Amino acid sequence: MTSTTLRIEGGVVDLGESGISLVPWFTRRAVHIPWNNVMFVSPVPGIRYHGGDWRTFRDEPLSRHTIGRLVEFYSFEVALSDRHTLLVGKSFFVKMWLLTGMWLKPLFTADDTPHPSNGCIKLYFPKRWIRKNGGEVIAALETIKKYSRFGLLVSD
Repeated sequence: MTSTTLRIEGGVVDLGESGISLVPWFTRRAVHIPWNNVMFVSPVPGIRYHGGDWRTFRDEPLSRHTIGRLVEFYSFEVALSDRHTLLVGKSFFVKMWLLTGMWLKPLFTADDTPHPSNGCIKLYFPKRWIRKNGGEVIAALETIKKYSRFGLLVSD
């Protein structure tokens, strides 16, 4: 089983066959999100897969060498089918980390009401880390492409 480990603000994230595992900096216990709970992932800024490689929407090719230069900042916003499962059985500190560090929030419906179960988390990557570890980000995009899908999450 291969996986990709990325550094995020507040911890690390591991993407593999079984899903996404979030590990806060203050504990080794992971918060696991299976792929069947992930509706889609929204890379910020948006990128696309075209013709066998990753490209910016200005049509510049992304590689492990160019990602730090072409992308000003980077994060993944993960849309969840059931945000409540992340909180079940977690300690107070992990719940606070998910709510304030990962910005676990409900998704809103078309009439601006929060959905009862759908949610979103934001995985922010440190800028310095991105510049040095573009290959890991490209590997993470490949893993997401294999097990989930990409979409656009409109938020502020």
